[in-house]
Amino acid sequence: MQYICCYCWNIKPHLARLFVGNQHKYLIPTTALCGAIILLVADTIGRTLMAPYEISAGIIMSMIGGPIFILLLKRSLYES
Repeated sequence: MQYICCYCWNIKPHLARLFVGNQHKYLIPTTALCGAIILLVADTIGRTLMAPYEISAGIIMSMIGGPIFILLLKRSLYES
């Protein structure tokens, strides 16, 4: 469970900032909602991808979160 939360905690503030900007009164609720949606989507994909079997949400989160985190890292390197 810690592995799932690690990717969720690393990705969701950056995604929420892309949607609403840097205003904290909008950023904090959007971050919470974004984290819930990301975890729900990962769990749904894990349950329906291979129907009789389940893939852990942590595996799906790492498949989604890894490339997104690399893209955010590259983007921050190009901006600075």
